[in-house]
Amino acid sequence: MQKICLITLYLVNILYSQNETDQSFYKKKGIGFEFQEINSFLSESSSSRSMYFPMITEKWMIEPQLFFTNQSFETKYNGSNPRDEENSESASGFILGISYRIEHSKKVASYFGIEAGVANAKQTNGYYGEAKGNSELFGICFGVEYYISEHFSFGGDYAFRFGTYKEEADGDLLDGYTRTGNLSGSVPVLMFRFYF
Repeated sequence: MQKICLITLYLVNILYSQNETDQSFYKKKGIGFEFQEINSFLSESSSSRSMYFPMITEKWMIEPQLFFTNQSFETKYNGSNPRDEENSESASGFILGISYRIEHSKKVASYFGIEAGVANAKQTNGYYGEAKGNSELFGICFGVEYYISEHFSFGGDYAFRFGTYKEEADGDLLDGYTRTGNLSGSVPVLMFRFYF
């Protein structure tokens, strides 16, 4: 997780530096947020939140994305042996998207491209103790952006992602385990972006 944060800060620092070369290369730079996520890629029971850092050239959009989710809950078991169990789940990751961009008018643009990234997850519960997992993600995406003004846009983005994951648990009441597998899923999102 620390490596992801350091790499992200380094990329944002380089990409958002304000020298003359950058100003002539990038038409726009900004920050974006999800307005409403329609479907969560990480879990059926949680919703992830993301920050985007769009950088637009004449025909391309480079958009690093940071995402995170965190939830905790308590389960009360009934019956002859009542007990309480507290669980928590958290995940974070980084995805880099590179898209070809088409301006249909001064107000509307569309894009399509590829994505690659990593995700880390951590889960605690009473049976397996602490479980940690990581994923490598790849995908394709397309979207449409409507410019309300020069510095503000609203749009939709649809990505189909696939990848691999590995999860390990030390074990507590039950034996530990190592689980590996494949991921695939679609991620439709509504978002807004601020440009400066």
